[in-house]
Amino acid sequence: MKAKYFLSSLLIGLGLLAFTSCEDDNDSNPTLKHPETFQLNKPALADNVVVLNPEETSSPLRLTWKQPDFGYPAFAVYHIQMSCNGSFDEVESEEEAPNYIEFDETSVKAYADLDNAMLNRNIMKLLDISSAEEVPESLTIYFRVIAKLQSGVSVTSNTIQVQAAPYFAALVAADPELWYLVGGCIADGSWGNNADGVGVSLIPMSLIEGETYNEVTGKGRLEYTSYFNEGGIFKFVKTPGDWGEQLGWDADAGIVKINDGGSGNFTIPSTGYYHIVLNTNDYSVTIDPVDAPREFSQMGIAGSFNEWSFQEIERVETTTDVCHTWRAVVDWTGQTDEWVQFKFLTDSSWATNWGTWSENCGFGTQGGDNIPAKPGKYLIIFNDVTGFYRVIPQE
Repeated sequence: MKAKYFLSSLLIGLGLLAFTSCEDDNDSNPTLKHPETFQLNKPALADNVVVLNPEETSSPLRLTWKQPDFGYPAFAVYHIQMSCNGSFDEVESEEEAPNYIEFDETSVKAYADLDNAMLNRNIMKLLDISSAEEVPESLTIYFRVIAKLQSGVSVTSNTIQVQAAPYFAALVAADPELWYLVGGCIADGSWGNNADGVGVSLIPMSLIEGETYNEVTGKGRLEYTSYFNEGGIFKFVKTPGDWGEQLGWDADAGIVKINDGGSGNFTIPSTGYYHIVLNTNDYSVTIDPVDAPREFSQMGIAGSFNEWSFQEIERVETTTDVCHTWRAVVDWTGQTDEWVQFKFLTDSSWATNWGTWSENCGFGTQGGDNIPAKPGKYLIIFNDVTGFYRVIPQE
């Protein structure tokens, strides 16, 4: 690389000599310059406090700058750096919080629009914030831009300051908030809301593939699709064994009732397949009829724990002749490999099987990768309509 760079530098130098020697013939020949810096402009609202919470603002922070004077219209790539203490020096130890962050996104124009949520995440990282109590009401953040040419030449801009109001966002996203269905048409129909009832009288709702969930609260949309008889009734509960957080239906007012033990039940209007969606952001519920999916008379798992042979698992839905939710209780504590690998399948032919490399939960797809799990005891719940599965550790 050094030899190559020296050669290209030599060629550039020879080219400049050629340009210089021909000044008498063409005064427009460019002269290469290497400026010491270039101008990063102060944003118009920099003296105001830029609110980063997306619920309060939607306008990104725009940075603009004057292109460095290289003596000719050079193609530069601009790298943006941000600091919370005004220092852009490297720290001496990897255990120290960094002084600055360089954005992954670059620009080839003389401006960049900075996403507010991304700026906020950078503040959380730079200040090593792990709780809402640690978030300052406002603070000064510092920016600079580095212009880089393909030849390796780089120029650093001046530093500007912007006042910002951050909000707490966990650097490690919270797990999605899960809710359960319970009722006369759910699982065994016993209304048994107890800690041991998952997969027996309680059915965990599925995440929705491609959906986003709040990084702090884990709230978002959950779904469940299955076959129901007319008049089937049910409710939602958040924690198995606890009726304190539940959702019912107020038929007179036509609204969802929250944490009201006296609320009514949700009711299936007629026999058929339904897609139930619960949005835990506002606790809205929809119950919509859908076309019938493919039905299976049995379900099993196979994996490294049993030499990949078909092992039938239990039905969860027993109030109708149709089942789409299945359960397995497994003890893999004696497995010596780092990972136990398994898949769901309908029979020993492997013609229909589901899998994906995602621990704890995920969406299995036809012919997908093996599902991983550490050796241990688990309750496994699988829905063959959505392909969603949960691997729940057991004591």
